[in-house]
Formats: sequence, C-alpha cells, structure tokens
Amino acid sequence: MFTTGSKLLIGSSVLALVATLLFGILDGGLLGSVGLISATVALSVLAGINVFTRDANVGADEVESFGGAASAAERPGSSMWPFTIGLAAVTVTLGLVTYTAIFVLGLIL
Repeated sequence: MFTTGSKLLIGSSVLALVATLLFGILDGGLLGSVGLISATVALSVLAGINVFTRDANVGADEVESFGGAASAAERPGSSMWPFTIGLAAVTVTLGLVTYTAIFVLGLIL
C-alpha cells in the first residue's frame, strides 16, 4: 500500500506529465516544455525515493525496528549555528547590492 506522501508525489508527477504533454502539443513552446519536463522529472525522482523508503514509516508489524526509528532518537541540543549562518547569508546578500563593507562583514560572520 502507498503512504500518503507517496500518493501526493505520484499524483503531482502525473499532473506535471499531463501538463507537459498538453503544453507541448497545444503551444509548442520549447522553453516552457523544458521547464515542465524538468518539474516532471524532479517530482518523479522524489516520488520514487519516497516509495522506496516507504515515507520513512516503520510498519506496525516491525516491532524490533521501533527502537531504531528516527522518532525514538533523542532530540539534538540547541545551537546558534543556524541563526549565525542565516545572518551571514543575509548580510552577504545585502552587501552585494549595497556596500562592500557590509559584504565583507557577512564573509567574516
């Protein structure tokens, strides 16, 4: 049986494929077709990975797998790294469009 996430991604892949075919046949635009083909391929790859990993669910009949499931692991401690990296990325981006000094400050962060 397919999980909910797999059904969603398979449905999205089919919808993207139908949109690609309709757009390619009716409009014939090359650039739009390439974009839609890329979306179809990306969604199909994600759907394949999701089906292969069973949406990362542990089956109810796999009792020995409960302890090794990701949900049974301890929560990692708090960290300032995500905030610091986000601040640095914003500062670098802001520095690219404003002043060189702000860009350098973002690189230092």
